[in-house]
Amino acid sequence: MPDITIIMPLYNAGKYLKPCLDSIAAQTFTNFQLIIVCDMPTDNSTQIAQTYCNKYNNFTLIQNQTKLHIGNSRNAALTYVKSPYITFVDNDDILHKDALKILYNTAILNNADIVIPLPHTTTKHDDTNIQYFANTDNTKQYILQDLLSSGTINKRNNSLFNTILGNLYRTNIIKHNNISFVDTNITIPEDKLFQLQCVIHSNTIILLNEVVYTHIDHQTNCSNSKFYHNTTLRLNGINYTINMLKQQKLYNALYQPLMMGVAHQLILMLSYALVHNTSNFIATILLLRKYKHTKEAMQYAPSSTKNILKRLYRTLLVALLK
Repeated sequence: MPDITIIMPLYNAGKYLKPCLDSIAAQTFTNFQLIIVCDMPTDNSTQIAQTYCNKYNNFTLIQNQTKLHIGNSRNAALTYVKSPYITFVDNDDILHKDALKILYNTAILNNADIVIPLPHTTTKHDDTNIQYFANTDNTKQYILQDLLSSGTINKRNNSLFNTILGNLYRTNIIKHNNISFVDTNITIPEDKLFQLQCVIHSNTIILLNEVVYTHIDHQTNCSNSKFYHNTTLRLNGINYTINMLKQQKLYNALYQPLMMGVAHQLILMLSYALVHNTSNFIATILLLRKYKHTKEAMQYAPSSTKNILKRLYRTLLVALLK
């Protein structure tokens, strides 16, 4: 039985797929299984993945019979997992050669439910690349507050814990608590919602001050598509979060960071509509103003930490939502 299962959904990865698979094949920790879930790609991704699976016995290919999208593709792979730990890789990113060894050794040494290494992306304007995590007496609380507030509680414009990529999760935490990914045809963001559930149900979480995974940013990333900025799907994600916190009896305790994050997300939705979807800008304003949590959330709207023009822009967006 492998110690770690890597889950990787696959769709039209193009030139990024081979470097990604090569980085997995080159791992110095070898007792792992890679499950590739082909979500009906229209390029040659399936053929490339099959070539690697033919070459490496611990590479497995699953073919979706219908297009499931990323959330349910990961769920399909989760049903096959028998290893004690799971990690996730996207088909266009790079896993550093010692990544699995570092993650696994850290988990075993600390009997950890989750190991989270430093986030690292090639996005030049992103502020999530950091040199070390903040010292904290309550790691779980720190993560939940940062995640729910989208980083704004710590004067950032993005959470350090939005992504699950490159993190290591104890399989029993996921399966025992029936944790799964949302259907990304209906609700986003899937990583954040999965992360919230895992953190809530974990006891020991280790923040690792090492970079073991690099997110490669490019124009064809799913996260850069219009789909991932769909207002309705993102509002569904907010509703999902609120309902989950209420079910776990955490809503009151985490109300302030939650509302800070809701306000931040609403502002970003409106900003995206203004810049990229001007024809529907008025419709977006009306939709967001009618949303049931907008009024209470905007009382917690964070101000911009950027220059004067950014602050004026943020002030305008907040005024339009109130």
